[in-house]
Amino acid sequence: MGHFLSSVLLFPTRIVLFFTSLFYSLVIYAAVFLAAGLYSLSAMVLILKGPRRAFKWKARETAPSCLVDNTYGQHCYVRIKGSGMRFHYVASGEKGRPLMLLLHGFPENWFSWRNQLKQFCSRHWVVALDLRGYGSTDAPVGCENYKLDTLVADIKDVIEVLDYALQHFSQLMRSSYIFMFQLPKLPELIVSLADFQMLKRALTDDKIGIQNPERRLTEEETEAFLYSMSKPGALTGPLNYYRNLLSSLPVKCQDVLVPTMVIWGERDQFLEVGMIEYSKQYVHRSFREERIPDAGHWVQQDQPEVVNQLMKSFLSDE
Repeated sequence: MGHFLSSVLLFPTRIVLFFTSLFYSLVIYAAVFLAAGLYSLSAMVLILKGPRRAFKWKARETAPSCLVDNTYGQHCYVRIKGSGMRFHYVASGEKGRPLMLLLHGFPENWFSWRNQLKQFCSRHWVVALDLRGYGSTDAPVGCENYKLDTLVADIKDVIEVLDYALQHFSQLMRSSYIFMFQLPKLPELIVSLADFQMLKRALTDDKIGIQNPERRLTEEETEAFLYSMSKPGALTGPLNYYRNLLSSLPVKCQDVLVPTMVIWGERDQFLEVGMIEYSKQYVHRSFREERIPDAGHWVQQDQPEVVNQLMKSFLSDE
C-alpha cells in the first residue's frame, strides 16, 4: 500500500520531468537544425562562387617554422598514467617556479600563447598545452572521449604530472556554430571548404578576427593553426568538444575558491560581455574584471602587451 501511494504521489512529478526533458530536447534539436541550415546556406554560396576551389583543401605536410621555433620555449611531451594520453606542451622558464598553465580554444593550439611564453618566463614556469585532440597531443577516436568531465580530468592530471599538486538568446545566436557542430560529418565538411576558409575567417576577418592591425596574423602564423587541423580526420577531435557540450546541460557550476581575473575584449563577436556578471556569482574570492576596448575574441593575441601587463599586475597582487 505504501509503495502504491508513493507511486501515485510521484506520478505528477514524473510527468513534469518527462515533458521538461522532451521540451529541452526539442529546443536543442531545433537549434541544431536551424544552425545547420544557416551554415549550409553559407557553404552553398561558397560552392556556387567556385566549386573547384570550394572542394579543394590540402593536408599540411610540413609545419611552418614558427610552430617549431624553440625561442618560444622547449617542446615537451608528458604521458598521463590514468588515460595513457600523451600531451604536447611548450614550456618556458625554470621548472620549480610557480606554474602558469595556458589553455587554448578552438581552432587554436599552444601557439596562441606565444606572446605570454616569452613575457612571464622570468618569474614562472610557463606551460602552453595542446589540449586533447589538438596539435601534437593524442587524439582518441570517439565522441565519448571528449566529454566535459574527461577534459577537466585531463587538466587535473597534467597539473599533477607536472608536479603541481545559456541564458540569453543573443548569446545563443553568437554561439550558433556550437549547434551546427552537433551534427556528424557535416561540420567537418563545412569547416574544410575552400581550404578551411571558415577557420581563416575566424582568425583574420576584420570583424571577428584579431582587431589590432599591428597584430594581424601573417600567412605563416595562420598556417600554424591550420597545420594540424588540416590532417585527415584531425577536425573531429576538436569538434567533439562541442558535440559533448549540450549533452552536459544543464551544467552544475562549481564555486571558484581562488582569486580570479577575467580579461575581456569588448569587440568579441562570439561571447557577450554580460557573461562576466554571470560568471562572477560563482567566484568566492577576489574577482577582477578587465575590459580591453580594442580587442576581440582572441584577446591574448590581439593586445598581448596589455594582456601581459594585466596578468603581471594580477599575479603581483596575489
